[in-house]
Amino acid sequence: MCSDFEFIRCSFDNYTVAARADLANRPVIRNCRVVDCSVHATYLNGAVVEDTIIDGLGTSARTHLLVFGAVFKHVTLRGKLGTLISRPYTHLFDDEGHPERDDQFKQANAAYYAQVDWALDIREAEAAELTLIGVPANLIRRDPATQAVVRRAAVADGKWKAIDLGKAYWHITIQEMLDGGFEDVVLVSPRRSVNYAAGVRGIEILRSERIADPD
Repeated sequence: MCSDFEFIRCSFDNYTVAARADLANRPVIRNCRVVDCSVHATYLNGAVVEDTIIDGLGTSARTHLLVFGAVFKHVTLRGKLGTLISRPYTHLFDDEGHPERDDQFKQANAAYYAQVDWALDIREAEAAELTLIGVPANLIRRDPATQAVVRRAAVADGKWKAIDLGKAYWHITIQEMLDGGFEDVVLVSPRRSVNYAAGVRGIEILRSERIADPD
């Protein structure tokens, strides 16, 4: 467990926090504050992150902060962020995929989120990219102007695939939500990316097509 720590202008290089494959003794990060830090080749696998603020986090051009199978409670992301990608899969525990283990983590994470009032606050996140697959949309505090919800029911007919979204990569995110068996996903326009305007425009198009929630 890592709790009650403050990291200011620290660098994490080739650092991994990983849970056991059997879900026992998942690593816990609680009541921490991360300010203007940077990561390189860093992974957060299967962890429980609670009551934590990340205020500025740089990532290198070739590697990102990759989060697999983790859950969040009262975690705030704000300030200038690099590329943060959170997915429900746990295959980085080793070099081989294990669908049965992914299912175990998916079930455990769903049970965890059933007891959470809110998971993430991303309203002030200025990220190069922020992908959040597997975190229930109703538990994410977001900025409706730049961050939108797409629900499985709205894309079940497949017609969304024919919509031209320009340079926005929302087709990829929506497909990941569907492939993962989740009911919804939050699309986050990357404020620190050259594709930021395209992301916002893509959300506007999805709303006009009744694919994204109107907010």
